[in-house]
Amino acid sequence: MAHADAPLQVWHLNRLDAWRQIVNRVRFTSDYNRPYASGTLLPGGPENAPELLFDWGRPVLILHGAKEMSFPIGTARRLHAALPASTLAEIPDAANMAHFDNPTQWLAAIRRLLAPS
Repeated sequence: MAHADAPLQVWHLNRLDAWRQIVNRVRFTSDYNRPYASGTLLPGGPENAPELLFDWGRPVLILHGAKEMSFPIGTARRLHAALPASTLAEIPDAANMAHFDNPTQWLAAIRRLLAPS
């Protein structure tokens, strides 16, 4: 599946070969295709993530590729609006793999959050 949906994950399609080389080095610990296809794959996060983050009360950095196609930018904007202690970094020229598409902007957003005030 990691290869099949690569065009949705990586915005710069001219870098797909580099992405595939990275994915080929990953050793997956289990096969999630069968549970995904059957609808039994557990969600990757809690159902009430915004509530948990709000209650956490610490700074939250929402990193989001501006060209993301499977998780709309509007969803990240709504989460940001709901979390008073959040910062939204919309990474330009990046999709789901923003750290791969635009590592400079992705790292800059993290550094800004971690920089002493």
